[in-house]
Amino acid sequence: MSERTPEALRKLAEIAFRRAAAKVILRARQTGTPVIVWEDDQIRYRSPEDFPEISAQGWGELSAPPGE
Repeated sequence: MSERTPEALRKLAEIAFRRAAAKVILRARQTGTPVIVWEDDQIRYRSPEDFPEISAQGWGELSAPPGE
């Protein structure tokens, strides 16, 4: 098993987080429920339509975080 660098682990964690977020947003669209987010130091209820970058395929290209 190869050793993972902190940077490689950070990238993997970012990918996992984005995939999980995409699943939450897609589920909210399917069920007609809001997406609960932490924003501006408080809990907010957002429409899943506030996240147009999420499609049925997920968060665009999920193999790497944006800009990488």
